[in-house]
Amino acid sequence: DAEQLLDTSTITQNFMYHLYNYPVYEKTSDKSKYIEFMMIGFGKHSQKFLDIVLQIVQMPGKRLNVTVISDSAEDKEIYLSQRPELSDFFNVDGSLADENESYGNINFVVHSFSKTGEKRNMEFISEYKADYIFVSVGSDDFNLSLAKTLNVACYVCVPLERNKVRRGIPENIIPIYITKNISN
Repeated sequence: DAEQLLDTSTITQNFMYHLYNYPVYEKTSDKSKYIEFMMIGFGKHSQKFLDIVLQIVQMPGKRLNVTVISDSAEDKEIYLSQRPELSDFFNVDGSLADENESYGNINFVVHSFSKTGEKRNMEFISEYKADYIFVSVGSDDFNLSLAKTLNVACYVCVPLERNKVRRGIPENIIPIYITKNISN
């Protein structure tokens, strides 16, 4: 248990450090009233990253608008069941009558990305706005491959195993190095 806590703490610190070095507001339009954040994949790393985003990415005059794209509706149920008060503060899939009474919106979308369908993946993503994208859909290789298809002018961050060397990562893709997986 202590080792798991340490690993989770280190991952949390890595995520926070990442957001400090690559702040969401740098890619957000001054004219927009929203900070558009997208999560592609919604496993444990994505859930931990979203928790941090919901806590620290708040700006006066801007509301957070999060789109979570996952291949399973069950991910949403698990996430919300572990955070029962979240829908009191965020408008989750239209749960609040007046969205202006919340810190922002969280919308869940079920979609599976194809390892071979780059064009189809990009067409799907182009339907959504994003100032910042977090990609964590499985293996490092698939994360990077999907991130590279996102030809967008925003930060795209990807958790990667620290012990692997990678070359040729485009400038807009920022790796977040992870040493171990979150087990719970």
